[in-house]
Amino acid sequence: MPLRVIVAGTFALLALTVGAQTASAAATLTSPKGLKAFLLRVNEPDSLNSRNFPRTPAFAWKPVAGARKYEFELSTSENFSEGALIWSSASTPLKLTSPAATVPVSLPWMTGNPYALYARVRGIGPRGNAGRWSTPYGFNMRWRDRPRPLDPQFPGLVRWTPIDGATMYEVWFKGQTTSFFTSTNVADEREFYLFHTQPWWIQSVDWRVRAVRKLYGEIPTGMPRVTYGAWSDWFTNVNPPFNVGFDPPYDQQPAELGLTGTVSGDVVSTPASPKAHELMPAFLFSGNYRSWGQPGFLDTSTELFHIYVFTDSECVNRVYTSAIVGGPAYAPRIGQTLALPGTFAALSDARNKWPLYGNEGSAVMWDGTKVQPADAALTGLDLWDTFWPSGGYYWTVVPVFPRPDPVNATSIMEYRDIQLPEDVCRAGGSARFGKVSKPVLVGDKAPYASGLSPEGKLVPARKPAPSFYGQPLVAWEPVAGAHEYEIQVSRTVSPWRTAGALTTAATSAILALPTGRWYYRVRGLNYLLPGRPEMTWSKAVRLRIAKPRFKIVNR
Repeated sequence: MPLRVIVAGTFALLALTVGAQTASAAATLTSPKGLKAFLLRVNEPDSLNSRNFPRTPAFAWKPVAGARKYEFELSTSENFSEGALIWSSASTPLKLTSPAATVPVSLPWMTGNPYALYARVRGIGPRGNAGRWSTPYGFNMRWRDRPRPLDPQFPGLVRWTPIDGATMYEVWFKGQTTSFFTSTNVADEREFYLFHTQPWWIQSVDWRVRAVRKLYGEIPTGMPRVTYGAWSDWFTNVNPPFNVGFDPPYDQQPAELGLTGTVSGDVVSTPASPKAHELMPAFLFSGNYRSWGQPGFLDTSTELFHIYVFTDSECVNRVYTSAIVGGPAYAPRIGQTLALPGTFAALSDARNKWPLYGNEGSAVMWDGTKVQPADAALTGLDLWDTFWPSGGYYWTVVPVFPRPDPVNATSIMEYRDIQLPEDVCRAGGSARFGKVSKPVLVGDKAPYASGLSPEGKLVPARKPAPSFYGQPLVAWEPVAGAHEYEIQVSRTVSPWRTAGALTTAATSAILALPTGRWYYRVRGLNYLLPGRPEMTWSKAVRLRIAKPRFKIVNR
């Protein structure tokens, strides 16, 4: 029998029961009982006070005697009016044949009084006779916590606790009328440091952040594509004085430009002790003076910097270019850079004003190569996984100076690096770090899988290689950076021969598999990666699909 894998947007609902009954095919089916939502296993507790889910849950109910398939609906209204419908199984071409369901979209964060979202299901008999709808099951989609600062904080950088269900974050600095977005849990303070080194600009930065959930999958027109969590409290990051090299006051000792490390989540990587990051890290450095460089720039301090990332230790194969920043830290932002002054008069004026957001202008490396910051785009803001510790990335910081226009010396023609990154790296000015996404967690002592028992009841897996009768529902824990997930199945684990695959925005799926032994695995898809979005595979899970030991009730 050829393998059939149900794609995202399809439910398999199989109504099974012990024994045989006889009744008219036209008889009305009873309404399904026990409809509930869960994240990982069907036996999770369910109460009126626990129906808040940070990410899209799966659903299950008790089988209905006589039902050959089911119809399932999600709505924002308890009366399930057409305009409030979010998803209906009637829109799918395949039969829905299992007492468990997965929703192929990432539902928005919504809360109501008492609920904002509702699910219902009904059985369909062998001749198409529809049964009664179940009692509506109400639930909310809600963040479980608000972001809190992570310790320690670093000069020029803020960081916070990740939030389950978030796909990005919105950051707000006090004093700014515009916020910005980031896909990581770190943000630099470039607004405060750009052309500002005085203590009253940088010594105290007040900030707050909120989680953002961007939706994936097909949802009706009018449903918000982005929803927001609650703002955090206001927090304060206290920064030490920034080293100013030979700039006034001249009695200060110059501080050589050097690399401090990279930071993400709870991982701190230093040049002396490099580590791998699960999220794209922030880059930290100190000083603003370089005692060697190009002729005419020797013994010169600077106030602008480029961060470059390479795949090789000599810093030749460049894979990431930062926005130009003026402080001791850089962290990627989504689609946002600071508009750099176009004249020297505007640059002088900028020392007393907040910078504006916009196009950086022309930026080039020392050899004239034009560079575009990753921050200006909506993709390419992350780095591929490396096989750490044998594989990794190398990064460095390069001073940047405004270059006068040769025709009109009052204008700034471009912002140009004063050193080549490969020269800096060869002189020992690079540091190493890794990027490794965590494998998707598909279980603990037993996989996060639920399926039909010999008695026709939906039960969770209780051993590492479970057996199910019919079509199992499999679930997994989310991984940082993943927007969607890919599930593959195979008859063998070594070698792995993919016999079917599906992609879903949810963290669960139903597998419609023929009888026999199977393996499945899951990986995240990160669309901020340049080119290919694939992340690390989970371990392979073995399960067996057995032939039913019960009879289908005909009514």
